[in-house]
Amino acid sequence: MSKPTACRIRGRRLIAALATAWALTALPALAADSRLDDANAHLIKAAALLRAAANASDAPAVARHRERAIRLIEQAEEQIARAKRAAGARPRLK
Repeated sequence: MSKPTACRIRGRRLIAALATAWALTALPALAADSRLDDANAHLIKAAALLRAAANASDAPAVARHRERAIRLIEQAEEQIARAKRAAGARPRLK
């Protein structure tokens, strides 16, 4: 087998450098995607708990605050979906 030339060595180093650069930029995005999924799961659970806590005997003010909290949670879920789209990830459906 022939000895690698300087051109081949530079090509291999370039490929290795590009692969390393891609990995370093892709890994934080994957980690952020996982964290966004976790945050979204917690929001879904919080909304379900708020809906389950609804009681017919609640005062109107309590019901309004609960409904507002649910709307804010839904807005947060929309923002997470937008963040995932911005990061190039597909948002998971509920």
